[in-house]
Amino acid sequence: MTLKEKSPLSIFVFMAGANNKPVSNTEHKEVADEIDAEYEKLLQTDPSKGLSDEEAAARLEKFGPNELPEVRVNPYLKFLGYFLGPISYLLEIATILSAILGNWIDFGILVFVLIANAVIGFHEEAKAESALDALKNTLALKTRAWRNGKLVEVEAALLVPGDIIILRLGDIVPADARLLGIDATGEVTEGNLQIDQAALTGESLPVSKGKDAIAYSSSIVKQGQMMGVVTKTGIHTYIGRAANLISMTNDEGHFQKVIKTIGDFLVIITVVMALIIFIDSMTTKGNSFLDSLKQTVIITIAAIPV
Repeated sequence: MTLKEKSPLSIFVFMAGANNKPVSNTEHKEVADEIDAEYEKLLQTDPSKGLSDEEAAARLEKFGPNELPEVRVNPYLKFLGYFLGPISYLLEIATILSAILGNWIDFGILVFVLIANAVIGFHEEAKAESALDALKNTLALKTRAWRNGKLVEVEAALLVPGDIIILRLGDIVPADARLLGIDATGEVTEGNLQIDQAALTGESLPVSKGKDAIAYSSSIVKQGQMMGVVTKTGIHTYIGRAANLISMTNDEGHFQKVIKTIGDFLVIITVVMALIIFIDSMTTKGNSFLDSLKQTVIITIAAIPV
């Protein structure tokens, strides 16, 4: 599948994990993230016992829950936010003055520009949030893990690095995990796991993963059974980095900052120019207050950078 054929969601994830991209092969292998020796010790959990409740609680406190952060903003306040800022303020002042002076055509045009700007900005931001929600909907809710020497069902959000989990046919991988090459009984598995990670990489066919390979969070087990040790949780997972990449689309980038700076400068120039024109019209040309104001509003509208 080419990059053009991939869904927008898989492209986002593909970009986020570019430094950790799987290599297509008979047995799927990954270029693993560098893990320091101290962190590696956390992953040396006894597969027959798993973590104790106390150790799991301590790691949960240290690493946080295995979930993607969710920041919700009131949509009405977000929409109103597009009416704030120097350029918007200038447009709004011009709109009010146009209404006072009875220039209804100018008034209508300015209202349209203000609303169109807010609607387009709100829509673009909503698309990024929809992609983030789509990522969250692919995450597992529960999984089976070894705790206190027993295989128990736990909330996926409570998984921590070092947890021993069992992956079976139909399971959604709850966190990034290094496969151990053994099944739930501790016996060496005969074959590999077949894992569907189309949502992550856009690959149409399941990939084969054996011992020491990484099973990524939100991918789906299509065949086989194997235990794994959780290596990354939450925003540190492959899909978590993708979610972070998507959320960054809401942040103001360098280009936007440059455009905003230029816009602010043009607004200042426009205000100064409007004052000069108004004073000149009143004093030098001897026009009335209303005539001077009308002339100033017309020129100001033409000069506003929209």
